Amino acid sequence: MKAITIALLVPAALAIWAGGASAQQPFSVFTIPDATQHIVLTRSGGVLIAEAVNPEDPANTNLIQTRLALATMTGLPELKALGASVKYAFESTADGAQLVIRTGDPVALDAIHDLLRFKIRQLNTGDSDVVNDSVN
Repeated sequence: MKAITIALLVPAALAIWAGGASAQQPFSVFTIPDATQHIVLTRSGGVLIAEAVNPEDPANTNLIQTRLALATMTGLPELKALGASVKYAFESTADGAQLVIRTGDPVALDAIHDLLRFKIRQLNTGDSDVVNDSVN
């Protein structure tokens, strides 16, 4: 089901990317309009959770899902240098989506945690910057 969802979202994602962002300023999964975002640091990486502020607006929920699905395929620009050592997984939710970021490489793990801690502070999400040991 998730693979089908991603396949259906790809054309819309590419249209949003091409039409909604300039070459100098690609969209960021960390700044999605009309979304509440949370970040969880995990033992293997982290999770970005985005939910529509107004879950009754399907366009907003679709935008969230499209952006996070695209990030699953393209990776996060901030982590590109880590290459294939970083894996992404998309999970749709009723009100948005989750982007799960994982690695088995200790250097990549530190980089992921550093980025997510920076984003927690930058976005003022109020989330903990401590690794949640109960989440893999």
